[in-house]
This record gives sequence, structure tokens and C-alpha cells, in this order.
Amino acid sequence: PGHIANGSPKYLNAMNKAQKIDTAPDESEALATFVVVSDSHLSLDYQPYIDRVQNMFEVIAAFCPNNDAIIVNGDITNSGSKEEFAKFAELAEAAGFKYPDDFVLVIGNHDQYDSSEGTQAVSNLTDQFREQAGIANQIHPYYDRTINGVHLIMMGPDRYPDDSWLKFGISDEEVQWLDDLVNADLENE
Repeated sequence: PGHIANGSPKYLNAMNKAQKIDTAPDESEALATFVVVSDSHLSLDYQPYIDRVQNMFEVIAAFCPNNDAIIVNGDITNSGSKEEFAKFAELAEAAGFKYPDDFVLVIGNHDQYDSSEGTQAVSNLTDQFREQAGIANQIHPYYDRTINGVHLIMMGPDRYPDDSWLKFGISDEEVQWLDDLVNADLENE
């Protein structure tokens, strides 16, 4: 059961109906502007990673300061610690962004990493991520949000075979949640 990262997930009906559009809308038609980054792996133990994240925020501030959200697509931190998230926030705010208000966070396996690789450690770090993402009131790390009429769906690992953060996957429940959301969007069109 579930979907493992090293395999291709088999999505239910709604995903099969999704349409891909190859042409970007005219800028005057845009509902929102997003900056999407991934794998910042902020680590307090390695200064080049801190410098890289600082540079990333400075570049975003210089070239796209009026975005509607900065989407960080997984592995925000290298090990999911409060201190790493605090440093990420500090660097964002130094560049003029409000953390977490200006951000949409997607969980990655490194945001749940613990060297003990035990279920409780992963669970504790998932709690930490959910707090950072503003979803502390729910039990899972996936969620959706609408920004200026754009429906964003954030998915990430919520299944850990053998209690290992390296063998992450997506549960059947998360896939069903996605299918329900996409079906609801299709029905509302």
C-alpha cells in the first residue's frame, strides 16, 4: 500500500483528466506571481549553505520582490531542526520578506531527517515542519492553499517503510486526498 519514491505513483481518476497547457498566459492575465525554489538544505554546520540561502533571498529581493509567495519545494533545512528553520527565517527577513507569511513550504525528507531514523524522531520533526508551514492543527504534512485565486496543492512524504527517512513514500490516504481535491476543482469549473 502507498507509493514509494523510487516508483511511479498510480493516480486515481481525477489526475487522468488533468489538462496540460503549454502556453503561458499574458502577464496581464496572471492571477499571481510565485518564486519557486527547492532544496535549500540550510545547515548551520556548513557556511556555504548559509551563504547560498542568503544569496538566494538577495536575488529574489532584487529581481522579483513583489511576488505573491515564495514556494520552497522540499528540503528547506538539512535536518529539520528549529535552529535551521530559525536561520532560514532570519535570512528571509534580512532580505525584506516576512517569514512565514510570504512563504508556502513543502515538506521534504530532509525536513524530517533524524540520524536515529526512528518513527518518533521523524514524527517530531514532521510536527516541527507543520508548525513552520502554519498547519500545526492537522496530523499530516500535506495541505492546500489558495493565493489570489490560484489553488496550490503541497504534497510530500508521509510514509516511511522500515522507519527510515531515506525510504520515504506517499500514502494511499495522501493520494486519495489529492484525487478528492482535483475532482472538486474539476466539478467547480
